[in-house]
Amino acid sequence: MQVIAAKDAPILAAAIAARPHRLVTLDVHDFDRPEVRRSVTFPIQTPGELIAEIRQALIHALG
Repeated sequence: MQVIAAKDAPILAAAIAARPHRLVTLDVHDFDRPEVRRSVTFPIQTPGELIAEIRQALIHALG
């Protein structure tokens, strides 16, 4: 069973090794698989999702 496409495997491997706070990609659908989700401890987000998260954090921080 293939966990992720061969073209995405080096990206996922590097991210797992780097232990990032998140992985931001426009290719989120290729990473949004149960096998991948079980393998990582960080969220995998689109740039838009990250911007929305930052926006909410700023709204909360600034009141």
